[in-house]
Amino acid sequence: MPPTSVFQTLDEARALIVDFVDAFAYDPDTREVLILRIERGPWNIRVVQPIEHYLGYFQTPPFSPQNAELDSVFYFTDTPYRWLPLLKERQRRAE
Repeated sequence: MPPTSVFQTLDEARALIVDFVDAFAYDPDTREVLILRIERGPWNIRVVQPIEHYLGYFQTPPFSPQNAELDSVFYFTDTPYRWLPLLKERQRRAE
């Protein structure tokens, strides 16, 4: 891991980051929570040091360069995966 990383080891980072198989988004127009799941095999990960990078995701709320920064970059290969059907859950209106 890079010396500036909050993780001491790759195993520590893997335990927190890699094992997630769900992604979430919210559509305020339809009041739906979108849930995308994947099935995948084990990740063959290497930590790499980027030469240049742009983090557009960190430039828009709720993130900014003042409250989010790049910790590390994982490069993985030969990982079998399959996207599962998108699920939508509508929020109930507050009464």
